[in-house]
Amino acid sequence: MTTQHEGIGRRWLFFIPVASIMYMLAFLDRTNLSFILPYIGQDLHLTNSTKGMASGIFFLGYLLLQVPAALMAERWSAKKTIFILMILWGLAAIWTGLVQSTTELMAARFVLGSLKAGAAGYAGVAD
Repeated sequence: MTTQHEGIGRRWLFFIPVASIMYMLAFLDRTNLSFILPYIGQDLHLTNSTKGMASGIFFLGYLLLQVPAALMAERWSAKKTIFILMILWGLAAIWTGLVQSTTELMAARFVLGSLKAGAAGYAGVAD
């Protein structure tokens, strides 16, 4: 027979690794563009303002979809949705590395931020 306190501790054993991985991936999302911008900036002929926009549009997607993601968390199964969002998040990160134009870069960064907002909204993880 388990007590209420043992159940809470057990949940933390599952939650902490998932939250840690999400924090690590969020950090990588924010820093990976800063490492590659000097190189792709030359290939895509990006100006300094365009580089700033590419960095900032991530947060626009994050901002716009944080609340809808939290509302969806109340409606659907969080486990399945986080799993789907994490897969899509990985695909969006790969897409970011395969862009061929400035428009693709902006779209990939916006989608990446949107998916990050959804995953953070479900897990209750905030930056």
